[in-house]
Amino acid sequence: MTALHLVHDFMAHYGYLALFCGMALESLAMPVFSEIVLAYAGYLVGRGELAFLPSLAASVAGSLGGALVAYEVGRRGGRALLQSRLGRWIPADRVERYEARLRRSLGPAVVLGRILSGVRSVSSYVAGILRLPRLPFLAYSALGATIWSGGILLAGVLLGERWETLVALVHSFGLAATLFALAAVVAVVLWRRTARGTRPR
Repeated sequence: MTALHLVHDFMAHYGYLALFCGMALESLAMPVFSEIVLAYAGYLVGRGELAFLPSLAASVAGSLGGALVAYEVGRRGGRALLQSRLGRWIPADRVERYEARLRRSLGPAVVLGRILSGVRSVSSYVAGILRLPRLPFLAYSALGATIWSGGILLAGVLLGERWETLVALVHSFGLAATLFALAAVVAVVLWRRTARGTRPR
């Protein structure tokens, strides 16, 4: 069974709980891709099976819940954590790159850490290992999670049955292409609605 089928079945049975759990597991470096969960949830919002704001709240809460657990694990385990069994789930090269970003600029690095694919799964562990202040970390994480979750949910709503193309785009081209695609989708939808509103009756 593919990841898409698993997401479909889980979301069909558990709805908002599935959103919460999927986001939390990704924050813990488990092999869950939030773009799949969020895009499909957005599709369900468009169909009226879920509501946008509760979906956003469940997504952000799950992301923050997982991030806080990972932060505490990193804070208590320190760098020895990277040599433990858990270290197999945390690629060393990503840790080093993200650590360098955190040391240069805390706020933007934490926000981007909730958005960038491949970094979301390690960012909270690294923040804990570096013993970053807990409250600023959570505040910036909440901002990043809201931007990421809200953007992908909205794109899933707008794309409808073509929501899988968004997942493929994220996996193939990363953040820059995804943001460009989101902007393009929003622009096209707004243009179409404006055009319909200005047609002579």
